[in-house]
Amino acid sequence: MKKISELTLLTDQSAIKWNYMGEAFLFSCSEADQILADESRDLIFVLDQKKNLPERLTIINAQGKILSSFSSPDGGAFYYMTVGSKKEVLVVCVFTEKFDGWSDWHFSFYPETNQLVRLSRAY
Repeated sequence: MKKISELTLLTDQSAIKWNYMGEAFLFSCSEADQILADESRDLIFVLDQKKNLPERLTIINAQGKILSSFSSPDGGAFYYMTVGSKKEVLVVCVFTEKFDGWSDWHFSFYPETNQLVRLSRAY
């Protein structure tokens, strides 16, 4: 796979920039909190519209096309992103109610179905 490189948050411009296959890209976002490249799938994850916590997750491909955009899950909030053992970006959501005895969960993006799926507990 080709690699996304030089992924940078430009807070003064409300944008992110990166390089892919020798070309520079720029993507506008609002009050970005965290950006992360999913190197296994050449995707960029953006948590933005931050109030107390980010309220939107946007997933774009390496060429800057929006693949999906999600609001915070019902009863929960986006918290932060991390990279899992498969080198894929996982989004941690925190919930006011516990599911299976736990309130913080990893969610994974499934591009085939365009869904965020609750995957495992976040510790």
